[in-house]
Amino acid sequence: MNPNIKIADDSTYTASRNVILSLSAEGENLKMKVSEDSSFSGVSWENFTPKKGFTLSTGNESKTVYAKFMNDFEFESSMVSDNIQPQ
Repeated sequence: MNPNIKIADDSTYTASRNVILSLSAEGENLKMKVSEDSSFSGVSWENFTPKKGFTLSTGNESKTVYAKFMNDFEFESSMVSDNIQPQ
């Protein structure tokens, strides 16, 4: 599947909690999960989209956003992540 996630065009810092995630994975009719929680607790599968608006949690510590993808055969990709530092 070759999964990937980038926060705010792979920026190191963000001045806003509202960011755009760039997501990619190979396959058709993909589903995805996106969360700041690596266990994806309370997060449901949604239809894949290459760009997704996301609101980071509050606080000045570094933020990590995780993503997983699933294809038609219910094969799940490995988890991928990206980090960003609030300014």
